[in-house]
Amino acid sequence: MDQQTSRGVYRRDDSTFWWIDTTLPNGKRLRQSTGTEDKFEAEALLAKIKLESYREHHFGIKPQRSWQEAVVRFLAVKGTLRDIKGYRGICRRLDEYLGDLMLNQISGDVIWNIVQGELKRGNKIATLNRHLAVTRAILRMARDEWQWIDTVPKIRLLSGEVERDRWLTREEAEALLEASPPHLAAMIRFALATGCRAREITGLE
Repeated sequence: MDQQTSRGVYRRDDSTFWWIDTTLPNGKRLRQSTGTEDKFEAEALLAKIKLESYREHHFGIKPQRSWQEAVVRFLAVKGTLRDIKGYRGICRRLDEYLGDLMLNQISGDVIWNIVQGELKRGNKIATLNRHLAVTRAILRMARDEWQWIDTVPKIRLLSGEVERDRWLTREEAEALLEASPPHLAAMIRFALATGCRAREITGLE
């Protein structure tokens, strides 16, 4: 049976961690793991959560969230994607610039430091743009979906990126035709033979 204490932290039979069960100043009940086996750390976390909730509820002051917290949640959201390893690699690289910062400390100057630092390393614009795109996605998600922050710096991708054409192999083209219904297969054959874009083909008379 769970053994709850008067301070709102308790142990569960199915977990080695201390858990929180409390009602916040905004009336919301919170039940979650503290992620620690140390009772003192669990109680300190509970006190921090209550203080931040009080400040937000009574004064409209949002609790400060770190870049690392945002990265953890972002990667959890993207966890089912095929290119999740790529996201993790980019986040590890960005940690050099953003790892010690709170979200509200990330400014245009910080983004400028990322750009200059990566260019000095000799990275191509395409690589740097992927870093900037992930940074922008995380910050916008923190603002729009999680309401952790109210504003984000404007992050523009750099111009001059070399576009890479991707051509289908014969095997890929044959597989695509086999998987397509007849009316689309005809369009695909025409596109492969002429190099026309879809809009050009559908506009033919």
